[in-house]
Amino acid sequence: MKFKIIFMLLLIFPIVSAVNFPVLNDFVTDQADIISQEYEQKITELAKQIEQETTVEVAVVTVKSLEGISKEDYSAQLFEKYKIGKSDIDNGLLILVAMDERVYRVEVGYGLEGLIPDASKVALGTRILEPNFKQDEFGKGIYEMLLAVQGILNGEEEVISKYSSTYQSSRNTLLTWVYLFFILSMVIGALTKGSHRSRFMFIPLFMPGPRWNGGNGSFGSSGFGGFGGGSFGGGGFGGNF
Repeated sequence: MKFKIIFMLLLIFPIVSAVNFPVLNDFVTDQADIISQEYEQKITELAKQIEQETTVEVAVVTVKSLEGISKEDYSAQLFEKYKIGKSDIDNGLLILVAMDERVYRVEVGYGLEGLIPDASKVALGTRILEPNFKQDEFGKGIYEMLLAVQGILNGEEEVISKYSSTYQSSRNTLLTWVYLFFILSMVIGALTKGSHRSRFMFIPLFMPGPRWNGGNGSFGSSGFGGFGGGSFGGGGFGGNF
């Protein structure tokens, strides 16, 4: 049994170690050559601006192939390899596009998971990335998504409302049911007051939306200076195109 396990590990190890991850020397690493020079410059400038405003570190990576592993594993390993995000608040954002598989994956560090709700993440993918990617407008899709992310992080109500509609709807529905239950409890308590003494406790439910607090208050550099040592959060999303 022991020899079988060793043999299986020897078979698996070459596959894992054979993955050649791209070298990230800038905010944009277009290994698949699918982003026009115009949009690469626009994305780079926007990534710099986002870092200066919020300290969030953005990495955009395109590859020809995932080399046999899933988009989730590839992006997680790439995120950890380069430690995207600031070390004290883990606020990295990775956008990965793989052409052979026609898939994309977006990963966020722990520090961004509460700031960009799950509903917003899904909307950013299905409403911005996928429509553009299906038209081979990769640079345009990534740029527009980062504009939306910038708006969410800066607390722009119009952007938050546009890409958090599902989240807000679910939140409002839950609050409605809570208040209805409270009112119904009061009514039942009043009707049964003569025969039973009922007490009901109402605990207000606060479910604040995402809010960026500026992290540690520091600002990014005016150019790319490497990533700051962030950790992978596992709160990403992805899809096909």
